[in-house]
Amino acid sequence: LSVAFLRLWLAAAAYGLILIARGMRLHRSQFRAVAIGGLFFGGDLITFYLALQYTSVAIAVTISALQPIGVLAAASIFFGERVTRTHLLWGTIAIVGVVMVVLGAGTDGAASLTGNLWAIGALICWAGYFIGSKSARRHVDNHSYLVWINLIGGLMLTPVILVVGLDTDRAISWSGLGWVALIAAIPGSGHVVMNW
Repeated sequence: LSVAFLRLWLAAAAYGLILIARGMRLHRSQFRAVAIGGLFFGGDLITFYLALQYTSVAIAVTISALQPIGVLAAASIFFGERVTRTHLLWGTIAIVGVVMVVLGAGTDGAASLTGNLWAIGALICWAGYFIGSKSARRHVDNHSYLVWINLIGGLMLTPVILVVGLDTDRAISWSGLGWVALIAAIPGSGHVVMNW
């Protein structure tokens, strides 16, 4: 959670400075369009990192890999996109694969119901982020949206960090901050492309 917290605030600051350098500003009127995507983005980071505290990385990532199925259903409902039999076939294969991995990994003691539930929460939030992003991008430019989602996520994670505390041993060092900056830059760049 400390890494996620630092990543969000660092990304919000860095992308905010780039926004200012480009002569752009965030506008309060944009908040309504970006709020859903930002809340789900922050929720995904919180729930995913909590999942990792209670279950294996393999299980958490595998459960999150089901995200396209939620997006597929939402795309049909909210955006009127057509769902084909091929989509349903591959979705079913994905579900069966995830169930096999989760059940297989559960036998070695690395899994827990709590961790799996947090991972399912992360799955829901990740799908919600995609849906919120598609909707937001109709009203807000990509760069402003990137600043907004990191800012909203950072604001969401701040009270959590105030309760659980910041892991100063690993996160607050030159090496730790360097890794956080790398995490902010590489996945952040992916978000730029993905939302565009």
